[in-house]
Amino acid sequence: MTTVFSIFAGIDGGLTWILRPASAAAPLQARVEHTVRMPSVEPLLRPGATFNLTADEAAENVWFKVPDWLAGTWSMRREATVYHQDFRTGKVTTDRKEFEAHTSFTYGHQRDREGGFWHYVGTPYTSRTELADFVEYHQVSEKELVQSDEKRAVIRTRVTVIRTDTATNTIVRTFQQESITTYTRLSRDELKLTSSTKVFDDTGQAAAVVENEGVVHRMSPFTETDFASAKNLKELFVHFLLSHQLANLIPDQL
Repeated sequence: MTTVFSIFAGIDGGLTWILRPASAAAPLQARVEHTVRMPSVEPLLRPGATFNLTADEAAENVWFKVPDWLAGTWSMRREATVYHQDFRTGKVTTDRKEFEAHTSFTYGHQRDREGGFWHYVGTPYTSRTELADFVEYHQVSEKELVQSDEKRAVIRTRVTVIRTDTATNTIVRTFQQESITTYTRLSRDELKLTSSTKVFDDTGQAAAVVENEGVVHRMSPFTETDFASAKNLKELFVHFLLSHQLANLIPDQL
């Protein structure tokens, strides 16, 4: 959910800086707006505390249906920052800065009886990255498809980023991010990615917003994923459909 870029760069509520149209002549679309303020992080995740990964919550059985054209595995090699605003200083930068961004991601794990593609979210979950001076954890609390049609899909992700001292596992910095990523279909095997990431400190105050863009290429078409991370996704999918009164969509062959 994501997502995809490491600053995570990459809910509702007031106005902020977000995905601008490519040109003044482009037709305006309904926009998904960032939240104005996030809740404060819990004391156990603030600087000075010892980070305990085992305290992570158990994943919920959450799925969303993805457009047919988005289902599959995709990759991106380059990305560009096109906008940055620091809310504390008021400084705005609009210079385009390109950089290497080797990333790949998949949308869609199971198909329903009618052929629809469904993506397993499994939030909350945590990823871990070892860097030179610290270890960074991304606790993904929310990932949802908020808009989609035959050419465009918008996915919102909320993440708490925790940086810890490599030797002691003491938290040295915590901040939060809300990313709104738009995929626009260019062709069968090519998408334009536009992301807006709003950063909040550990008290929930907005600190900055960053907008990036890039071109995403299809690596492979959709294939069903029955098992991932020691989870039986086929079984979870059936339970999800039953719990949402969608038994008519349960695949014939299990």
